[in-house]
Amino acid sequence: MNTAAQILAVVTLAVVLFSLLKPHRVLSVYIITRPMIQPFIFLQQTLFGVPYSLLWAGILPVVYAINVFYGRWKIFCYKSLPLLAILALSILSMAVSVDLELSYAGAVKITCAVLAYGAAFNLVRGGESANKIITAIVLSSVIPLAFGLYQAVTGQYDQIYSSVTDRVNSVFGVGNAYGIYLTITMCAAIMLISQPDLKRNTRLFYIGLLAAMCASQVLALNRGTWIALVLAIGVSLLPYRRKVKIRWFVIGGLVLGMAFSGVIVKRLTETTYRYDGTEANTFQGRIDYWNYLMPQILEKPVLGHGIGTTGEVPGSRQPHNDYLRFAMDIGIVGSLLYIYFLVSLAWFFFSRLRTRRGRELWRYNFPMSVLNIYFIIISSTQNITVSFINFGFFLMLNGAIVRLNTLQSASVHVTEKKPLGLLVAHRQKLQSST
Repeated sequence: MNTAAQILAVVTLAVVLFSLLKPHRVLSVYIITRPMIQPFIFLQQTLFGVPYSLLWAGILPVVYAINVFYGRWKIFCYKSLPLLAILALSILSMAVSVDLELSYAGAVKITCAVLAYGAAFNLVRGGESANKIITAIVLSSVIPLAFGLYQAVTGQYDQIYSSVTDRVNSVFGVGNAYGIYLTITMCAAIMLISQPDLKRNTRLFYIGLLAAMCASQVLALNRGTWIALVLAIGVSLLPYRRKVKIRWFVIGGLVLGMAFSGVIVKRLTETTYRYDGTEANTFQGRIDYWNYLMPQILEKPVLGHGIGTTGEVPGSRQPHNDYLRFAMDIGIVGSLLYIYFLVSLAWFFFSRLRTRRGRELWRYNFPMSVLNIYFIIISSTQNITVSFINFGFFLMLNGAIVRLNTLQSASVHVTEKKPLGLLVAHRQKLQSST
């Protein structure tokens, strides 16, 4: 595995270095290869003594710094202020951290996530450039899907992480994280499939990938994602019901329900789940742990216990709640900023049909409404921000489509001025002829 990781790392880094002057290509290569590198990062393997996590963490900051230096990119992007404030609090929290090494790693991770949003936002110049980012996210799922389906067929779930569960987890090692990743790629795939000018064979390819994603979503056994995704689709259909063909969601749901009825019923009716052979991981157990965390949050309500420390310090557990995680890590204000960020994005896409260009971009905005409402729900019961792939890809999609909407909105004002310009020109022509 180490040899394969080294080869893949060298090839990828070579492509990145070669493409520094073409940041769009850098981001696409980064997105497509990042899930494949995850096992080697998790196992803390190194390349020439340097951790893979550090190598890949350095790509986005380097590319971003180069483009800001040359004036091609900007630091402050639309709707990025809450993210930048979270980043500032994360850095400040290192001063009071209970474990500075963990906080350093957490600060690097949150920095890369914030830069992912900004990079996607700055790269988008129109529909074509937005589609490149969306396509890269969809294509990044090919290897994880293949490996996950291999796990399902062979029943070998412990080839990388010594997993003791009977859940498909692909390169993530955790079924919940894999289910969240699949939700992101599913929304991206729907954006591409719904494009009216997409070639037939390309559309069929993406439909095949989407079908594999849906099947893998069931096999990942992330019931929290199932519930959150159904609720997010239902809420998002309220404004988009006249644009979206609801029958495809009904047909897809029925096919999945019939094909995996036994798996779905069994998973939804489980009240206890032994994830390590000894301890029951139930929803009630999570509530009990949240109650346990509340006094600790109030101990350090301003800057928290240090970014990246919750669930990592010996004796602590993953909270399965990112709102509480931010409150523990960087303080109550950080948690409120995260809530505000998610809600503002969800409302942005949920309400876009009120604008002319928002209606034209519904093929992008409907899946993004689903994704953001899903994130609001799932952030209350699972761990998302600890995974750069899931949190970073989520922010990239938001950065790209938010930018696309603002560009299209700007173009509306330009086109609205044209009729007045033509009228003036026509009047001048009549005056000159007389």
